[in-house]
Amino acid sequence: MQLSKFALIVAVIAGFLSTRKRPEATARPARSGRTGVLRGRQGRVPRILVLLLILGWLATTVAVVIQGERRSSLDDLQAAIDRGEVTHVWERGALMSGSRDPSPVRLAWRSGGLRHFATATQYRGRNQERRAPEGAPDVIIGDLAEQLTRAGADVRVEPDLRTTAPHAFTFTPWGWHVFGWPVYVALALLLLTLRVLVVAECTRGASRWGWCWLITAAPIPFSLAYLALGEPAGWGPATRREARKLGGVCAFLVATALVAVQQALA
Repeated sequence: MQLSKFALIVAVIAGFLSTRKRPEATARPARSGRTGVLRGRQGRVPRILVLLLILGWLATTVAVVIQGERRSSLDDLQAAIDRGEVTHVWERGALMSGSRDPSPVRLAWRSGGLRHFATATQYRGRNQERRAPEGAPDVIIGDLAEQLTRAGADVRVEPDLRTTAPHAFTFTPWGWHVFGWPVYVALALLLLTLRVLVVAECTRGASRWGWCWLITAAPIPFSLAYLALGEPAGWGPATRREARKLGGVCAFLVATALVAVQQALA
């Protein structure tokens, strides 16, 4: 893990160095008598860096889906157990018999080829079970295993002993709980993408501030959109100055709405 972090730091430094300010390309006479142009016409952003960033964001998206956990609920878990889709549940924070105070419990399971997680509040003990709210969602009354197997399902409940604790360095974009190495990779890609946005000669579709607000609100989709469509390396013809772009104020409002939706999902 330490070597991976060191490799990411080296990659970020290399990306910053590759986008340093270059001397402007100068024309020189070609053999045919016409003027030629030195290499580096695309400007301060190497095209290979843009391609690597696009591939990195695509790989991170796949890693989020495969390794990340989708936010769900206790009712969804119970329904999956009743359908026979879940036979193994990992828990963290479940109460032992004789406990006096309610406790948050985190549950994780696999269903439909994806990982899911849910948080619930457990009330255990005679006094606490009396105080438990009746009919409230995501509430466990009594023993966790007994509640999950009340319909006679064969479910094994085990402690979640993963070495990468979910609360170490995590984020939950759009209801996906991501932790571990994809978080560090996404952070490195975000820094390099913002660096490209700052040093690129021009932008397409939105202004620099516009892309910045959108990328900050939803890094994966808008980073891919900027790298593929925003012309950071000047793949296509130059954008006219009078071309219409999404301004910073409008992009800020869109980003604020996206963050609000994301918080509601989380």
